[in-house]
Amino acid sequence: GMAVCEQEQGTWVGDVRDVARRCWPLLLGHVVEWYEFSIYGFLAPQIEANFFPASSVATWLGFALTFFMRPLGAFLLGRVADMFGRRASVNLSILGMLIATTGQGCLPTYRSGESAGLAGVTLLLLCRCVQGLSAGGEVGAICAYLIEVAPARSLGVVMALVPFVSFISFSSANAVAVATTAIVGEEAMTAWGWRIPFVVALLPASIALWGRRQMPESAAFLEHVRAPAAAGPSDDEAQNSGGGAAKAADAESGDAAARKIEVPDKRSRTPGGSGADRIQQYRWQARPVLVGIGAVASQGVLCYVANMWCVARMVQLGMPSSKALTASLITKLIAFVLKLPAGRIADVYGVGLLTFVNGTLTMLLGLPVFTLMTFQPDSILTLCCICIGFAVPWIMQMPYLFVAELFPTPIRATGLGITWNISLLIFGGIGTVLAEASLSLSDLAPGWIISGGGFLTTASALYALKARRTGALRVTHVRAAPFWGRAELQVCVPDSCGIQDAAGPAVIGQGGVGHAE
Repeated sequence: GMAVCEQEQGTWVGDVRDVARRCWPLLLGHVVEWYEFSIYGFLAPQIEANFFPASSVATWLGFALTFFMRPLGAFLLGRVADMFGRRASVNLSILGMLIATTGQGCLPTYRSGESAGLAGVTLLLLCRCVQGLSAGGEVGAICAYLIEVAPARSLGVVMALVPFVSFISFSSANAVAVATTAIVGEEAMTAWGWRIPFVVALLPASIALWGRRQMPESAAFLEHVRAPAAAGPSDDEAQNSGGGAAKAADAESGDAAARKIEVPDKRSRTPGGSGADRIQQYRWQARPVLVGIGAVASQGVLCYVANMWCVARMVQLGMPSSKALTASLITKLIAFVLKLPAGRIADVYGVGLLTFVNGTLTMLLGLPVFTLMTFQPDSILTLCCICIGFAVPWIMQMPYLFVAELFPTPIRATGLGITWNISLLIFGGIGTVLAEASLSLSDLAPGWIISGGGFLTTASALYALKARRTGALRVTHVRAAPFWGRAELQVCVPDSCGIQDAAGPAVIGQGGVGHAE
């Protein structure tokens, strides 16, 4: 118990610096993931001219293709992460992204003839599929690794590093596209210069691959694969199927010694259980997946509908393109600057409460801000409301931590990856299409979509709170408290087999080892 009390006296800045130093290859690879995703969008006119002449729809279908491949990648690479280790999965994902991203810059186009153009389109779509598969498996393994090596007191601020570097990706892609165009000119950019932003990703991706190959496995995963198999249903199975005694929280120890990364013994890295055992584990996860999909809903509508799609909509309504892009950029910059402090808030007041605040703000601000944007698209007031109204709820998002907490170590990477990518497919990929199509019903319909995403996140947070109190669902597997309001730091005693006694999950707090209320 004293180890946890001493942890609370540490500095979250030091924790972030330490995790970033040890896990920089993961974060750099995540930059590459979203760099490619962004650069395709920035270069859409050039891609259309070279691969899809006179068909902007086909160009954006190529963009959307990765969304549909991501859930499959989350499942396949998530299984690798949960059976053979987080390190194996993240190495496969960065290798796939390296090949797919740089490969897109080396493809033949219709400028070389009809046959070359058809081959180029086929290979482009293949690269997009590989990119989607790789990126889909990336987020689950990265978040599982981070949550398993970070000190329990700083889980929120450490997990905030993931969206923090995503903002760097968007900005880098924007800067590279603008700089390349300025250097080679518009005509050359369309002819051949568009290849450069894809090819330059080779350097950071190669560095990330080299760094990931040197990384040790997470101690939590090693403890899981080395533990003897336990008989009988686990605590997760009992709770997620609706039974069992009331339980509050659970999982890995926040003790510094328990979170120290070990160099794995390759002989001991065997898959975590038989195929039948693993199928049994996955059977009980439908409810956590649904709760997680709802928790990520506001992330999808804010990132893709309220920011990406709304930029084009503002231009259609008469706002100058420069102002629309400026509003989007300011929103991202505000979120970028305040994301790590928001993670600290989650560490003090709990990820459950912060998720509730995020959903409620999105629900309350989405429709009014969009309404103002629709009727006064070129006013300074509108610009300010967009920057603040969409940035504030975006800052309060902590979906990576919330969803990662829903799943135990043996299936964390798979569960998180599938949940995250299905939600982004629905509320991000399909959400932008629905926003455009809904304009035929009402000019304000997209605002209802944004607020609706916030409502689902609020509902998911409230359900998680109720389920946590009644024992209907185990919503924390790493840090017991704080979850909903300021509370003493409590982390669970390591339990590789996922079984707790009838008194409830053991936790470590100021008074030593006890049980959550």
